Amino acid sequence: MKLNELADVVAEDTKMSKRDARRFANSLFVKIRETALSGEKVAISGLGSFVLTEREATQRQAADGSTKDIAPARYVSFRPSRSATGRKRKADTAEASTTA
Repeated sequence: MKLNELADVVAEDTKMSKRDARRFANSLFVKIRETALSGEKVAISGLGSFVLTEREATQRQAADGSTKDIAPARYVSFRPSRSATGRKRKADTAEASTTA
């Protein structure tokens, strides 16, 4: 689903104008990105967390035997919650296997 499609669904569900729904959706994702890039974790219950991930500079071995430098990077990554993925906690699965 693309951002405009999401905004259309929000507009329909909330009886909001499509223009206002698009502004809302854009604003929401801009704020999530800005907050995560500032180093703060953004957690949305039932969905997951957006966090800043930093990759250090590394070197890779190319197929021809030469080494290539990989620049450091900062990016926002998403980690889905257990409820969003349907996974259970290890403690819950252990209890279920002992009672069976």
